[in-house]
Amino acid sequence: LDAEALTDLRRRGYQAFSMAAQGVQSRDLGWGSQAFKKAQQVKVRMFEDVLRLGFDALLADIDAVFLRDPLPYLRCFPAADVLVSSDHLHNSTTDGGLEKATSAGATMNVGMLYVRARPAPLAMVANWSAQCSKNLNFWEQAIFNSLAKDGRGLDVVTEALAARRLFRLYGRALTGGILPVSLFCSGHTGFVQRMHERLGYDRPYALHATFQYSGTRGKKHRFREAKVWVDPPEYYNPSKGFVRYQPHLPENLTRKPWVGVLDTPRHLRLVTLQLAAFRDGLAIAKALGRILIMPRLVCGYDRYWAGMPEGRIPGSALELPIWGCPMDHLIELERLPPPEDILREHSFLDNPRTPEAVRGSVAKVALPTTGGDVAADLRAAGVDLAVRVLDFSAVPKYTAVLPAADRAAFEVSMRRAPGVFCCNPKGAPPIPYKMPL
Repeated sequence: LDAEALTDLRRRGYQAFSMAAQGVQSRDLGWGSQAFKKAQQVKVRMFEDVLRLGFDALLADIDAVFLRDPLPYLRCFPAADVLVSSDHLHNSTTDGGLEKATSAGATMNVGMLYVRARPAPLAMVANWSAQCSKNLNFWEQAIFNSLAKDGRGLDVVTEALAARRLFRLYGRALTGGILPVSLFCSGHTGFVQRMHERLGYDRPYALHATFQYSGTRGKKHRFREAKVWVDPPEYYNPSKGFVRYQPHLPENLTRKPWVGVLDTPRHLRLVTLQLAAFRDGLAIAKALGRILIMPRLVCGYDRYWAGMPEGRIPGSALELPIWGCPMDHLIELERLPPPEDILREHSFLDNPRTPEAVRGSVAKVALPTTGGDVAADLRAAGVDLAVRVLDFSAVPKYTAVLPAADRAAFEVSMRRAPGVFCCNPKGAPPIPYKMPL
């Protein structure tokens, strides 16, 4: 999509070409925009062209990251014309094989789609491309699902196929399989449920940054939290130092069980405490000219675009509360300054890309302050400010560390930062979390 990526791919020996020649913009396209839909048209047409050349092909969205080569796995199912990932949030198998055929009823996610260069699947892809090219009022995934399930519908019960976890689709003219949601992960099964860890897999084949709530910044931050995003060296060892903290969360706010909407007050209290600590952590980082390392967040409830009577997306295998909750569940990263300038992910010090000069330079700090020069207070307490990471046992309230002249602008930015309450009934306006100020 951009000249920089094209140059780098060619330098690394990958066959690549620019989509800009097809009228695709080389910037953040914005999901659902006309520019986004134009890119989908070109993408599907390109996929058809590759299949017509006689190559089996894997189509992957730009926000899907592969952690190991998927092709040996995909080639284990030669009877399948189509293998596709799924938005289903509950695994039907635990052995690393395909999901059961009955899982095909959930939304198929074409962000990871493998098609064999055979006449029948090529006919479906050609139809898909033609439907996408008619106009820009479409979503390519919805069209794919409509084609797959229309006509005579899916056949998920024929024993000869179901025994191999395969099914019939596209008027029952093709054979398909659903990739395991624990290994070809959506943004929910991969980042929220971390299903691959729960099932004992070393790592998934892929992580797809769906089911997240802060646009491109949110996607990048989730990859950073998972330690699979590669930043320039200065990201891991900038000229500035760091501060970190871990909020003190009462045990009664995090213990199980969680019982759906009956625990709404507990969830809101948990969120409020962490938002206040985030506010104060950013303030002390700002006062010291440092970068905040986020703590591991805990969410009582999940986040979604619709109502969740039990505090989690219906049909999800998620257990509550969520330890290591993605930052975009609570905070709108697109409303903050560029994250690279002000914060780092909670896993930053566990990332092997972070040099030992940073990871090994940590000082425990207790700072009871009532105002004034924070750096001077630290020096007076014997803290060596050359240390790369100041680890605060508690962070004082922002009003105690920021000069009065800076507070108004800081408060405005903090009011905009919180996300929205997850469990509003479908169709009702979202209820924003409130930053305590």
